[in-house]
Amino acid sequence: MSRAPFDVSRALYVSRAESVAGLGPASPALSPAIPVTIAFRLDTGPPRPPSGDPGMESGVPGSIAVASSVRIVLVHGVDVVLDDEKEPDESESPAGCGRIQPHSSTQARASIVQTLLVAVHIHDHVNAEKQKLVRALAIAELDTNTEVVIAPPSLYLLSTIELLKGSSVKVAAQNCYYKSSGAFTGEISPAQLADAQVPYVILGHSERRAIFLETSELVAQKTKAAVDAGLSVILCVGETLQEREAGTTVAVVEAQLAAVVEALKAEEWSKIVIAYEPVWAIGTGKVATSAQAQEVHAAIRQYLSKSVSSTVAENTRIVYGGSVAEKNCGELRTQPDIDGFLVGGASLKPEFVQIVNVNLKQ
Repeated sequence: MSRAPFDVSRALYVSRAESVAGLGPASPALSPAIPVTIAFRLDTGPPRPPSGDPGMESGVPGSIAVASSVRIVLVHGVDVVLDDEKEPDESESPAGCGRIQPHSSTQARASIVQTLLVAVHIHDHVNAEKQKLVRALAIAELDTNTEVVIAPPSLYLLSTIELLKGSSVKVAAQNCYYKSSGAFTGEISPAQLADAQVPYVILGHSERRAIFLETSELVAQKTKAAVDAGLSVILCVGETLQEREAGTTVAVVEAQLAAVVEALKAEEWSKIVIAYEPVWAIGTGKVATSAQAQEVHAAIRQYLSKSVSSTVAENTRIVYGGSVAEKNCGELRTQPDIDGFLVGGASLKPEFVQIVNVNLKQ
């Protein structure tokens, strides 16, 4: 069965708006058949996972230009670039957190075109930085099949939408509540997001679960409410270091998904993108191997197959987040069940921009 492309072939973490700039001119050499998804999250401060995350400063002059052959979709906090020419290595086998039988459609999925995912955090001078980034994207040459989503803090959702008028770039919220109306001071409802023409929302992020003590049941309620309001959801799941060392990674992730499985109808999963983010690999310097990441992604797809349907398992997009960088993104890209990247908490390195330039010209 054919599957809507949402794979990510590149990602690059940036902490300031200028970091996204200077990617260089669009290259006609990039195959027009390659759809790319880019997602930006504009933040008011540095990421704050439980383990802590150092702030950073960087600046790259210039303006952003995206190849016309690139298809874009956004998510949450980083960016990386991969080699579109590299074919998946079918000899590689998953390993890391226990033996997992690959999903039956794994080989077929390996040939799906990869896409680009970029998430951006803006720390200081938020509004000025955000406007610079958004305007750069708004005037960039984007393929008609490109879907770009920017996730700014809620305060800047409407102004971002205004800046993006006339472009194909879309906006995502970083959170929402599960009630459509009522006296819930400080909360934003899915209905309000839909009314403001915000099509995406990120839910269940590790920071929300750890800092704001959001349970899987609450995340499921939010997810259901968002889908009912017509929003698409980027649903985050993942385990802590203690849970991984205890060998309970798959059990933890399945438990986080179980509440959502219970809340949604099979047809509603078309509005869901799952983001696997191992908490222990966010801003800690610890990195999951591509085999470890693939193993959990395969387990997630297996779980969806048995708990929802094989069709949902095949069509649901699963992206990876956790210290994605130049040294590991190429290998991660070869894994058949990794459809993209959700990266946050990494430090920006100057060579990342050079990697983006090189890959965009391939």
